[in-house]
Amino acid sequence: METKRSTNPTSLHTHPLENSKLYKTKYQLFKQYYLSFLFTYTINLAFGQNPQDPVRVEMKYQCDIDSLKVPVVIELEESPNGWYLDWEGVEIPEGKEGCELWLNIFENDQPIAYYKGLSTPMTFSYFSTSSDSIDLSFSLGNMWKKQDCFCFFKQIKVPVIRSWKDTLDLAQDRDWYFFKYLTMNQYEESLVNRDKYMAKIVTLNRSLNYLNLSNGKVASGSKWMRKGNVYKISEKWELAPVYPYQEYKLLNGEKLKGTELIEQGKVDLDLIKGLEKQFYLKKYAP
Repeated sequence: METKRSTNPTSLHTHPLENSKLYKTKYQLFKQYYLSFLFTYTINLAFGQNPQDPVRVEMKYQCDIDSLKVPVVIELEESPNGWYLDWEGVEIPEGKEGCELWLNIFENDQPIAYYKGLSTPMTFSYFSTSSDSIDLSFSLGNMWKKQDCFCFFKQIKVPVIRSWKDTLDLAQDRDWYFFKYLTMNQYEESLVNRDKYMAKIVTLNRSLNYLNLSNGKVASGSKWMRKGNVYKISEKWELAPVYPYQEYKLLNGEKLKGTELIEQGKVDLDLIKGLEKQFYLKKYAP
């Protein structure tokens, strides 16, 4: 009696060629999944996702206010070089009602006064100068960080004259960018605890220079934006502004102006260990 080969696909006896095909199929599937994982991992690194946080909310954006009109009054105080500047009456744009106007005052690129919010919002600042003009840098802010107020306007030069008044037409400074990075869990928590959510915002100006306190390198904001991504800028790097005419101290006793630091492009982190706070200048930096 002739014995026929079983055609049952579940047979325990398979032809060597069939085993080879099955091996190739498994290999192709493994290769496909591996390449897919590698591609996703590479994209995540390139566009800012932390591979350990596969779900996240990240943003790189600019302010949505094009311009703002600000009435300004300058008055001479009692001292010869003491002045008072007032911007009472400014109308906060719709949608930003919980924000207030902040101000940095510069003389020859050197910060001389500021207003960065108080528990009771104010609309004035005192400053001292012997110059006949100053630069005003206005921005929208909220010291409690309960609202997305971040918006910066271009510096504008005004004369230092007794009883001087004018309405300034401020244009948005589009060199400023804002970065948010949140895991999905943090985002869901932020819907309840908005303070924590707003604290995650990082500001960066393309034309300002920053010291990276993670590696000691100094570069413009635009270069850091090209080299980094939302995750690095928000979570990994510590970028502190370097002002050209600000003087910085080193542990070896040497003092360097911001222009020198910018020119040399790097500083030895061991020479500023414990002195990092001088690079932040929170009262002047956004």
